[in-house]
Amino acid sequence: MLSELEVTDASNSIAYSLLAISFLAALINYVYEGPSIVYAVSFGGALISAFDLGLTYSITRSWRTSFSLSIKSVMIREGREVGLSLGIESPAIHFIQVTSVQAVTDDGLSIKFHNIKELENSLIAEGSLKGYIGEHELSHIFLRTSIIGGLSTIIWRLKLHKAVKISPSLRYYSGLPAYIRRQAITGYVRSSRPGRGTQFLWIREYRPGDELRRMDWKSTARLRKPVIKVFESESLEKVFVAAALPDNFFIGEKPAFPHVAEELFKLVSSLIKTGYKVLILIATEDTYYVRGPLTGSEGIGSLASMLSGIRWPPRPNFYSSVTRVLPWLIGRVIPMLRGGSNALVIISPQSPNDIPAVGRVNSMLKSFTNHYLIYLTSPELIRLSKGELVLGDLINAKNELLLFNEVIKEVPKAKVLKLLRAENLLTDLLSASLT
Repeated sequence: MLSELEVTDASNSIAYSLLAISFLAALINYVYEGPSIVYAVSFGGALISAFDLGLTYSITRSWRTSFSLSIKSVMIREGREVGLSLGIESPAIHFIQVTSVQAVTDDGLSIKFHNIKELENSLIAEGSLKGYIGEHELSHIFLRTSIIGGLSTIIWRLKLHKAVKISPSLRYYSGLPAYIRRQAITGYVRSSRPGRGTQFLWIREYRPGDELRRMDWKSTARLRKPVIKVFESESLEKVFVAAALPDNFFIGEKPAFPHVAEELFKLVSSLIKTGYKVLILIATEDTYYVRGPLTGSEGIGSLASMLSGIRWPPRPNFYSSVTRVLPWLIGRVIPMLRGGSNALVIISPQSPNDIPAVGRVNSMLKSFTNHYLIYLTSPELIRLSKGELVLGDLINAKNELLLFNEVIKEVPKAKVLKLLRAENLLTDLLSASLT
């Protein structure tokens, strides 16, 4: 599909300068009766300048210049480069030289153009696209072009507003059994047949109160510990997982959101694999996302789809606070579990004004859940734990820790989460449920 280009700037200063110099040279040569060759050179310079000015006018005002953009992949996974091509068509394509191509998008998407070639009536700019998990908006592409060796410069703007979704990397699924990983990636859909269910999922360690008829005796003998079979429609316990992520998780050279998304995916997948029913809430400054209750391989696939749809902010908002709306969101979402559950909530307070909201979250979790954990973290602390420091992180991390200490004074249940790892969160959650 072709769309028209919009001219944002056209500079003819060099062409006008050449035209002025040509007339001035001819005038001086006439006054001082110089050689005739100067007239020829001046006339040639004036002719080239006039041609360039007329061509620039025709390209920007009269002739239709259009473009098309194609991404050479249906599914884009995090960490994988995907080719894309930008085609430009114009009647004056042989006089146009593309000097630079720049894409306008958020910090989670990188687009580079590295090869420009000319075909019969068009230019093809080939490039690559790479991004972090989530939904990104490719807003505009700016093309800087020159006419006749640079006498005139035209800057074009391509209005795209194209959504680009990045799916989880395959490493997200590395800790899952092969058959679950295959079903989650390919989009397995559960049967609607009612009852206890006959679709075998996995085995887990025996717990007091489990039915003996579900014992897997072969696996028990092989593993030398009692294990039982878990079926798709079963869920032993319920877990609520929530994360409130301000826009500073999505900005910078090394944004923190991809790490948070990967660890949340591993945490929820581990809970589902263990036999839990999981309800997950992720809130950003722009909106919120809810999935669940999640069970089985279908739940893991739904979780991956949810993370792929989390929208990166094109323009970060530092004037609102997702923490302050979190109590309202939890109040709307957590009743979906219909009964007592365990909960794990990750919050990133931005100012002392967020402290009362953390207190309200604590009160709601105390009312709705059996056991709960509240963790405080920030992008700076996450990068610090990973050894990916950027300029200003140490100062910001110090200020965040001072704020977190104030939060803990009001909400002793809260803990500072310096190292965000799924296995640590899972251990803490299971330990809390046993106390």
